[in-house]
Amino acid sequence: MYKAGYGRAREHGPGITPEQPAALFRRYSRGVHSEVSDPGGTGLGRAFVQFVAGKHRGRAWLERSGVQGSTFCLSLPLVAGLDVAF
Repeated sequence: MYKAGYGRAREHGPGITPEQPAALFRRYSRGVHSEVSDPGGTGLGRAFVQFVAGKHRGRAWLERSGVQGSTFCLSLPLVAGLDVAF
């Protein structure tokens, strides 16, 4: 069994609709909100994080989404004897 490092990022945007979580980590997937005409970005950030985490036997996921904001999580296995903080 591996020990894992864990990090969370909380954002306070308009939130994620119930239909969006399945597509959140797909390439070129961007948030869609009627009050935001151009959410910006290419839609590659979350897909990249999930890909790299997977290559290191870790994972990235959406922990919680509310009306306002979401919490994104990342866990990566730690190597014995390596002092890492993130």
